[in-house]
Amino acid sequence: VGVGECGGEGAGLCKWRRVEGAGRGGTERGRACAAGRALEEDLSGLMRILLTYDDGAESLGLLALKQALSDAHEVTIIAPDRNWSISGHQRTMDRPLRIVEVKLADGSKAYATDGTPSDCVALSALGFLKEPPELVISGINHGNNMGDDVTYSGTVAAAMEGVISGLPSIAVSMNIVPEWPVEV
Repeated sequence: VGVGECGGEGAGLCKWRRVEGAGRGGTERGRACAAGRALEEDLSGLMRILLTYDDGAESLGLLALKQALSDAHEVTIIAPDRNWSISGHQRTMDRPLRIVEVKLADGSKAYATDGTPSDCVALSALGFLKEPPELVISGINHGNNMGDDVTYSGTVAAAMEGVISGLPSIAVSMNIVPEWPVEV
């Protein structure tokens, strides 16, 4: 929920919500006020964000990031179908990758692949998505990724793959094991 100008009777600021049917570049996203009026606002700030994480598509850290970002951005999750912790920067070259739609704990959809965290980012950059992401975020990792850890981290490797693909990328790690959900 955010604040926008609805321009209806009693014009002024009111709470808005995302709705289908208007918006940016054919994504059919827009916003409406609580009364259902379409808001006339610039949606150019809406980013296409890819989320991934080496602990897998159904990890709670990934879900926390998705929930924190999806009200303001177009968020897609492509993550491994299993845990790839300490996998480093690996790419699958010896077989075709499989990708399936999965449901997250909150009922929203994500994609899981039998590939590595780096493969997830490569799939998004090479055409699995209609449009490539504008930002890659990998995590939220349980524990530090510091010093020599970054050479082993699948979380960091996914962000590195984003950079190699020309996409701004962030790897997110926490110094503690959180009690989910975490406010991001």
